[in-house]
Amino acid sequence: MKKTQAFTLIELLIVVAIIAILAAIAVPNFLEAQTRAKVSRVKNDLRTLATALESYKTDTNFYPPFGDVPLGGWDDVNALNPRYLTTPITYITSAQTMIDIFRTHRPKLAWWSHQFYYRNFDDSRCTGATRNWCTNLYGWWRITSCGPDGFIFNGVLGRDDSPYIEITYDPTNGTISAGDIERNQKYTDEYVRKY
Repeated sequence: MKKTQAFTLIELLIVVAIIAILAAIAVPNFLEAQTRAKVSRVKNDLRTLATALESYKTDTNFYPPFGDVPLGGWDDVNALNPRYLTTPITYITSAQTMIDIFRTHRPKLAWWSHQFYYRNFDDSRCTGATRNWCTNLYGWWRITSCGPDGFIFNGVLGRDDSPYIEITYDPTNGTISAGDIERNQKYTDEYVRKY
């Protein structure tokens, strides 16, 4: 009688356990890499938009208004209509640059429902002390991504004895951590404000 060689059940279980351990290590690293790639893309898009806004200002002497979206009724008061930056002069090549890839929790009603949060502090809607405070802090405009946590945190004005609190995304707190990725006229997205 010929003896056949085969793996024992223990050997197979050990191989399956090793594969499971390797997968448990690899999957989180893959998800982290995806998040890091998205953060890099958002920062690049914000840099592109910053250049487009400054070019627009050079040509027109003012920054594009915010909240001016077509088909009124689905207004997003913080949207930037891409027509200002794409026609007739092409400051950006595609309106896709204006989409925040982290802003997926909102229902997709239209292109502006997933845009970066944009504010123009030179707009007539920003007046008085608010305008002065914002321009001193940010400059004339501000563009914000909600970051990996998917939530826009616009800051909180505390009591008279407490400072303005704003959470800026910092990957050292964990790749998917709270905070917004921001770019404004005065500071790049790398600047972390402390008050």
